[in-house]
Amino acid sequence: MLRFRTARSETEVLVREVESALGRCIAVSVLKERPDDPDALDGAVTGLRAQADLLDGSPKPADAAELEAIEALETRVVDRKLDLLGIDPRQVRRGSLAALAHVGLTPSATGLPVVADAYAGRRRDTDAVVDRVRALMAVLHAVHGAPAADVAGSLKSRGLVPWSTPQERTFLDLQGSREEGDRELAAHRAWIGRRVEGLHALGWALGILDDLEPTGFSAVHPSAFAAVGPAEPAGAPTELELRPQSELLARLDLLSCAHYAVQEHELRGASSPLPRDVIPGAIAERKRALEWLLGQDGWDDIEVDGDIRASRRR
Repeated sequence: MLRFRTARSETEVLVREVESALGRCIAVSVLKERPDDPDALDGAVTGLRAQADLLDGSPKPADAAELEAIEALETRVVDRKLDLLGIDPRQVRRGSLAALAHVGLTPSATGLPVVADAYAGRRRDTDAVVDRVRALMAVLHAVHGAPAADVAGSLKSRGLVPWSTPQERTFLDLQGSREEGDRELAAHRAWIGRRVEGLHALGWALGILDDLEPTGFSAVHPSAFAAVGPAEPAGAPTELELRPQSELLARLDLLSCAHYAVQEHELRGASSPLPRDVIPGAIAERKRALEWLLGQDGWDDIEVDGDIRASRRR
């Protein structure tokens, strides 16, 4: 009796190729069980990127060839996930450029990686974002005059120290040990104080705030964050949920384009000033917050002074 082999679907082929690249692991097991689940594809992207990082920089031709194959496979997995989410990265970009034109920013089309591709892997969950907000609000309380020792003690007792950053803890140390007027303390206070813009971005991502624009300063009162439970310990539950990933990616793309436009303006030495409502520092800190949310890098490690992060896909 003749048996005819049916053609495998594209999804089956993709899953087999991911399994071949990563071997037996949790991410592959989950993907095999739920091949059309964006979260399962997230796990595959994370695994492939970790594998690529191990090979990156190797002088061996075989490793270079394997790296190229893994990056090509990652691109296909990302495309599959974005398709399931109904996200067209290039349409997102067109929307960003159109919105910026209304505020007087026109970044060039060249050199701008498509952010939706670069941040299509695993993002932080709602609980992580809520605890980061709690820690950041405590640190900003110190910026505005609360005793550093009290703030540091609160972070420790509530289990929020891991959700503060090394730079924020350095600021608290300085505020607790230096006299007012100390230049290093003043510089750190100004530096950390700008993170209110990142707080605003996380508040928007959690649905607490309605707007997150590439213009203006944040003027949100702490009472707006009551739903987060600012005085609660790490892990305390809330009713909050993150906005859909499509919204988060689109807003990061908008802020990244705005950041790029500001950098271009500065590099060109343009004679005309930036539009009045365009605040470079505010844009940078809002962008940093969404990059942190949509990636796995530490808050302090995210570069906001250089070019926007390049995607693996060129």
